[in-house]
Amino acid sequence: MTEQRFTFDAIAETYARVRPGYPDALVDDLIAGAGLTHGNRVLEIGSGPGVATASFVERGFQLLCVEPGPQMGAVARARFAGERVEVLTSTFEDWPVERDSFALAFAAQSFHWVDPAVRCVKAHQALAPGGTLAIFANRPHHADTALDAEIQAIYKERAPTMIGGGALFNTVDIFRAIFEDSGLFDAPVCNEYPWEAEHTTEDYLSLLTTFSDHRLLPDGQRAALMHVVGEAIDRHGGVLRVPHVAVLAHARAIEK
Repeated sequence: MTEQRFTFDAIAETYARVRPGYPDALVDDLIAGAGLTHGNRVLEIGSGPGVATASFVERGFQLLCVEPGPQMGAVARARFAGERVEVLTSTFEDWPVERDSFALAFAAQSFHWVDPAVRCVKAHQALAPGGTLAIFANRPHHADTALDAEIQAIYKERAPTMIGGGALFNTVDIFRAIFEDSGLFDAPVCNEYPWEAEHTTEDYLSLLTTFSDHRLLPDGQRAALMHVVGEAIDRHGGVLRVPHVAVLAHARAIEK
């Protein structure tokens, strides 16, 4: 059986096209909080096809992206060809750590997939003195609309175990606890950034195929669920607006 964190690799192109990025304010606040300067070396833990990577490339940083999915990595390499981006195909657990090498290590929508016994220890080893570890992710919310209520009713009927889901990983309290429990970092700075995504029916159904819980459904159940969700969006004008909160926590490494 495929481990859940590896289910994304088969849909790397779709993931790159439809997964939302992160607010500019989040990235700018992180860069300022970490004291980064142009050209600093940055480590990305679980880069996927480069959704978050792009924000750091655009701002002039040199990146090493550790990504376990071969197809995800291939999409990222093609996307950033000619840039100062190296994409290494490896789990973070198996990566031969480059000690004291990075001004920033970050995980976007990925830290919960990494072994808790490894993730903070290895990130701390990789950071240069005074370096920063950051965790950030998007957390969708339910809109107060008739369409959202209809979609929730569809899930309650057709996939009740999926209600709540992975968004529960992406909270300030959980991110803060990761730092505090490690004992390897200063008290984290935490912020939330509200924003809204707008999806056409086609794009939203494509987005659903990039969620691991949807991908693990039996094919027939997933197809039926998506068909009914698509019909609901079409009946309400063909556009779904989804409120999000982007959550950021970052902290400096304690002296080694």
